[in-house]
Amino acid sequence: MDPLDSLAGRLGVPRSRLSGLDACSPADLGTLDDLVATTFAAEDTAVADGLDGTVRALPRPLRGRARALIFPEDAS
Repeated sequence: MDPLDSLAGRLGVPRSRLSGLDACSPADLGTLDDLVATTFAAEDTAVADGLDGTVRALPRPLRGRARALIFPEDAS
């Protein structure tokens, strides 16, 4: 896949919104895409950790229900 298409897909924008990056080399665009992916992953981790810390601050009887509301994919 073209690095610019990959970056546009990751950012959720049409490729035309990134037309200013056309002058960049494929290697540079690949590096930028990797950096964006790493940043998104770090952000997801930070948000999950923050929410988990918030849930731990709740009184114990409410924690299970709060976790199920905040993290429905974990409630099996």
